[in-house]
Amino acid sequence: MIYSLGKSGLTPIGVSANNAKNSLPIGTVLILNGYSNPKFLIVRNLGIDEKYGYGARYKTVSLEDGRFRQHEAY
Repeated sequence: MIYSLGKSGLTPIGVSANNAKNSLPIGTVLILNGYSNPKFLIVRNLGIDEKYGYGARYKTVSLEDGRFRQHEAY
């Protein structure tokens, strides 16, 4: 759950954690843990994985070598 911080403390804003990761905006930089922590830039949201019914797929470009890849949000 995502919260807003205000005068009365934390207030839920109604977006589940799963929905938040299914709609990452174009331009978001992903930093993957391990293997030298590669960085990728989201260039397109490919939608929810139809095979599993959850987890958005994103087209990304490597900030190190410019190659395009696809990553999934779980």
